[in-house]
Amino acid sequence: MGKRLILTVHKNQYYTASALILRAVKEADIEFTAADGIHDDLLKYLGKDYENIYIIGSRLKADYAPQLKNAITALEKEKVNITFYLIGDRIEIKSPEVKFFMPYIKEAREGIVGAMITDLIKKDFEIPEADFQRINDIYKSFELKKYTPEDPQTEGRRKFVEYTYQMYFKWDVGDTSGLVDMIKKTAFDNAAAEEISRAKKYETSEYMLTGESKALAEIRKKAKIVGGFETPVLIIGETGTGKEYLARLVSEASKRNQKKFVAVNCAAINRDLMESTLFGHMRGSFTGAVTEREGVIKQAEGGTLFLDEITEMPLEIQSKLLRFLQDFQYWPLGFDGKPHSADVRVIAATNANIKKMIKEGKFREDLYYRLSGVTLKLPPLRERKEDIKQLAVSIIYNLKQKEQVKNFTLGKKDFETLESYNWPGNVRQLHKFLYRCIIFDATGEDLKKLLDEERCEDMELSPAREITCDDNTVTTIAQAEEAAIRKALRIFKGKKQKAADAIGMVLNTLKKKMKDYNIKDNNVGDEE
Repeated sequence: MGKRLILTVHKNQYYTASALILRAVKEADIEFTAADGIHDDLLKYLGKDYENIYIIGSRLKADYAPQLKNAITALEKEKVNITFYLIGDRIEIKSPEVKFFMPYIKEAREGIVGAMITDLIKKDFEIPEADFQRINDIYKSFELKKYTPEDPQTEGRRKFVEYTYQMYFKWDVGDTSGLVDMIKKTAFDNAAAEEISRAKKYETSEYMLTGESKALAEIRKKAKIVGGFETPVLIIGETGTGKEYLARLVSEASKRNQKKFVAVNCAAINRDLMESTLFGHMRGSFTGAVTEREGVIKQAEGGTLFLDEITEMPLEIQSKLLRFLQDFQYWPLGFDGKPHSADVRVIAATNANIKKMIKEGKFREDLYYRLSGVTLKLPPLRERKEDIKQLAVSIIYNLKQKEQVKNFTLGKKDFETLESYNWPGNVRQLHKFLYRCIIFDATGEDLKKLLDEERCEDMELSPAREITCDDNTVTTIAQAEEAAIRKALRIFKGKKQKAADAIGMVLNTLKKKMKDYNIKDNNVGDEE
């Protein structure tokens, strides 16, 4: 038996149709075509020894009817059987020309129950009902957003599905091999339950923990293991690394995943109101307490309480939190009766050097050991730059949906530019930067200019960024030098001689350093 080819247009229903055909024929190549590009693409398969070509979702237009007819005729001479599976309204060729194509077409009409492409394939290939429903259900699970006809984002639905596949079935940007693999997994029931589950949660915790670096994979694995236990968890990581997202991932992996996840930023709470915020208060317990109020511990009953920036909690409140964690009993402020009980799991996080704070007497050692049943350390983005590309894809997709932006795409060079920077503000900073890129439609050289501005802002905030490792700090001389060069060039508007004089550097050395630090020369035509 000769080879088979499934040639499909990008769309959720067509991926489903491809998986159904593959399930039926057991083995076939899968490739992709544009809706209006079938007349060109078919010619590529001349002399490839295909016996059957199944074309899914293409459009038949009068514009290229002659070329398409010639391609089909040429393939038929090689004894290739061609079948089009398409929606009826995609046939735009009128009589009498359409008569030539009709023998090759399996037509479904949109809106007629039981007459969709997948139903035609089910009938043609005699696919068992159980297989048909299973494959349909897997694909439906990815349609996480439901749009109404009035919703301007309706046409973005395909893109949403497309990016979901991309992120969770390892489909790289501009590479469809992962998408083919996903269709094969679906056809033969090899898609892991975890992959489908993660896809369903695309916009929850794992959205900002996207990436395939070993460091991130390890921390995600640990988070899911820890989720199955009730031990307190302490998450340590720099600002913007995604500590709350990791906390949510732990919660989602726990038996409490259907209960509330209550997040509190201790740094944002007035110190005088910290106790009331945690434990609640009775009416009249202090000036301004005109009504009784429940605390976040009560609000999180049965679920998870996330205390971010735990090191910002005053020492006197730390002692009360410690007492609560010992027996999960507490007294609301102003209450003198029997203690309240709570069933809650506590996860805490900090970006501070907590061990140093313990030595300085700013954080209770006993509370540290109570909170750190398990400690999860989130690596900064500079230590997992291989994740930047996938993160950028996720962030851009979600921002495009939010702002209803259609035509913004980063290319290979853009991703390389993003990967060239250390991102001291981590994922949060990358998110902010990509938002600016979308706003100003900045790609290519425009993106590089925006990143240069970002670098300058970062260098002004921290000219020689310190890299912390436990209790030791190291100042990076190269970063201080780069900061000085960039700042001088900006102040003197790119005039290199003046910038070199200002920082005490020889002009030729400055030029070499600019090349070393990938500092773009924007001073074309001006004096040195």
